[in-house]
Amino acid sequence: MGVPRRIFVFWAGPPMNANRRRGLGGLQAESGVEVVLVTDENLAEWLVPERPLSDAFDLLSENHRSDYLRAYLLHHHGGGYSDVKPTTGSWVPAFEELDADERLLGSGYPETNRSGVASLGLELRRKWDLQPTRRAWWHYRWLQLRHRSLIGNGAFIYRTGTEFTESWLSEVERRVDALRDALAREPARVPKERAGLVYDGRPSRYPVPWSHLMGDVHHPLVYRYRRRIAQSVPPSDWIDYQ
Repeated sequence: MGVPRRIFVFWAGPPMNANRRRGLGGLQAESGVEVVLVTDENLAEWLVPERPLSDAFDLLSENHRSDYLRAYLLHHHGGGYSDVKPTTGSWVPAFEELDADERLLGSGYPETNRSGVASLGLELRRKWDLQPTRRAWWHYRWLQLRHRSLIGNGAFIYRTGTEFTESWLSEVERRVDALRDALAREPARVPKERAGLVYDGRPSRYPVPWSHLMGDVHHPLVYRYRRRIAQSVPPSDWIDYQ
């Protein structure tokens, strides 16, 4: 079965600024496939009744809702995902590669340097003023040294309903459920909230670390399945995208 030739893009919160509109327009013009903008208004059309979103979903920041939704929608519907940024080329060859080789589970753009590797929970320990365990630190360093086997977290394609996407979504769901009580006490107040930063005059105690629901889950899985994940998706254009 072919991979649906579409790219999901998510947007919630305030209207897009000019740069984000330019990014979306560039993706639509250059990718060569359908771009599906998912917002609060049409999200329900893509939800699967047999597997509803966590009841803590609305307590997450818009950034973390996006992290959750990209796992959810690609597991249930398949296709691509991109941040709201221009793309640097056509996605058609990447879709064609997946259609030609059913052994492949997905495709992305190469992680170009060690700094792009997710923190793998080290940020969480720093937030709680804990020293990283030796095992956690070396896992992070070990994966950094293997960054060329990884794909980035901002644009990728996955088949529907594979062992990869099931593992990905299940772990995201587990992490959100584990933080449900903490989120109920300290829900996100701004789209990109981070613990410790000051919003409306007080430091945030928002409990979800930046990469906890995306890179910390995605990167270890990509490495585990690296022989079945291609690197043919064009990267996004990161210049002046805010």
